[in-house]
Amino acid sequence: ARAGQELAAGQLEEQEQAWLRLDVALGSSLEDPGRVHEASLLSIVDLPPGCASPQCLAIAHLWLGAFLTLRGDVSAAITHQRTGLELLDGLEEESRSVVTRVRLAAALFGVEAYAESARHFDGAAGQAARAGDHVMTAECLCYAARAYAAQGRLAEAERRVRETAGRHARVWSQPRARLLRLHAQAVLALARHEPHVAAAIAETLLGTLENQPDVQSAWALRLTCEAAYLLADTADAQGDATGALAWTRRGLE
Repeated sequence: ARAGQELAAGQLEEQEQAWLRLDVALGSSLEDPGRVHEASLLSIVDLPPGCASPQCLAIAHLWLGAFLTLRGDVSAAITHQRTGLELLDGLEEESRSVVTRVRLAAALFGVEAYAESARHFDGAAGQAARAGDHVMTAECLCYAARAYAAQGRLAEAERRVRETAGRHARVWSQPRARLLRLHAQAVLALARHEPHVAAAIAETLLGTLENQPDVQSAWALRLTCEAAYLLADTADAQGDATGALAWTRRGLE
């Protein structure tokens, strides 16, 4: 409320006004029948050059991207995510940009823009590796592999998940990273039209997950669900409609 009053007074510098608009957007992010949240963010991103700091603009674009994603406008959300990421890269905000890059890559994968998705997953993997975050590095490499596989670029995909690949050797020594790698290998086997191999790897993955001490954690549950759907795909590839349905139901559970 106070931010809105100060804006109404009109006695602030332009960049200060932009930050106050961001405060208004934050304050209206949960309950917003008047659509103040969206209007406040749009009022920032539509400002003439120089009227908002790069930091403020980056946050506004990213928040707007999140808002539009929740509303189901994925294409517009991706546009704002791209702009926000470009601003963060210019500010050399590595810790924030790696998370943004992963989210953008995932959104691009969802709309089948696989080449750009792979590029951003690769970039995020490099950033995470420099920060010493081995799990994030592994996750990005595995998703990059899936994006390359979706393009039919299997050699590129396989290179991302090689077990002892030089600078990534420490990455694959992490327990969670090994599980992520198993999933990626199963995806690649299916892409190579080897459903029996893919099924065997996915079953190993499920068995290993069931014995994890944190089997009920969000990441383990997500990977269990993805393994079940992968087994549904392998069953379907082998003409086993009953098995495909059973694994799909298990994934939904």
